[in-house]
Amino acid sequence: MCDLRKEAAREDSGPALRYLDYWGLNGTPFSLSPDPAMLYLSKQHRECLIRLKFAIYSGKGGALLVSENAGDGKTSVLRRLIEDLKEELRGGLGIAFIDHPSLTPNQMVQEICGQLGVKKPARNRYESLNQLKDRLKQLDRQGIKCLIIVDEGQLLASKMDTLQELRTLLNFCLSDRFLLTFILSGQKLLEEVVKDIPEFYQRLPVRFFLDSLDRPDTEALIKFRLKKVGLKNENIFAPDSYQAIFRYSRGCPRVICSLSDLCLLIGYSMRRRQLDFTVVERAQSDMVSSEEGFHYFKFLRSEEDSAEERKSRNGVL
Repeated sequence: MCDLRKEAAREDSGPALRYLDYWGLNGTPFSLSPDPAMLYLSKQHRECLIRLKFAIYSGKGGALLVSENAGDGKTSVLRRLIEDLKEELRGGLGIAFIDHPSLTPNQMVQEICGQLGVKKPARNRYESLNQLKDRLKQLDRQGIKCLIIVDEGQLLASKMDTLQELRTLLNFCLSDRFLLTFILSGQKLLEEVVKDIPEFYQRLPVRFFLDSLDRPDTEALIKFRLKKVGLKNENIFAPDSYQAIFRYSRGCPRVICSLSDLCLLIGYSMRRRQLDFTVVERAQSDMVSSEEGFHYFKFLRSEEDSAEERKSRNGVL
């Protein structure tokens, strides 16, 4: 009886993931979290990663990463960059990653100081900058490369004082090299703003503009992610479904993942064995509707019914 109760508890703990079992998946293929392991490296994403590494290894000082749209994969590339560098440099990397840049200039410097190992960052701006420079010199003597990344930089579009403070970080150098590599990342608005600060823009010599995926890469991304979670049947998405997903998502990786995940859910609720363009159309309809979440309702209701049946069958009340 104890084993039956444990089995029932395990099954009821995650009913919302049972649709993944239906397709034979051992994990969530289309999570929107920036997991480096799930990043599909299209040609442009691979090129982006190469350029950022070039900026770091060649000591160029600064790099600018801009995307056309939200969800094009900037943060995922940055996370992959960090993972690669940790492996390649084997402990020889100091990293400060700021993904909430809505800070005051002094708060920004204090946060960077803290992440790079300054034990008690000063509250005074001048002192905290000196602490940061001293720490960078110390790490440089130890042979440690320092990387400072500011993501979601478009949030700084109206904060010229913070942008100017970040620009001063590129003054931290020795006679023959920079003490750090600074990467500024954000959406298209960021590039327009930084261009209006020539003394900053010119110090970001490595630049990459990340665009949405094309039709072949849209299909490749879906297949890549499904394979990563153990898919054996590569044909669960019919050929015409990829075109429909591309047409609706316009190649934005975040939308591709959201739509593909919903297709899996709808296919499960309809007990389909293959997902064709009609399933994609229904998924698209559910995504844009706030009133007729039919497939969500049907899925959750069927899960409730299944849970009750299992409890009754196992004698668990």
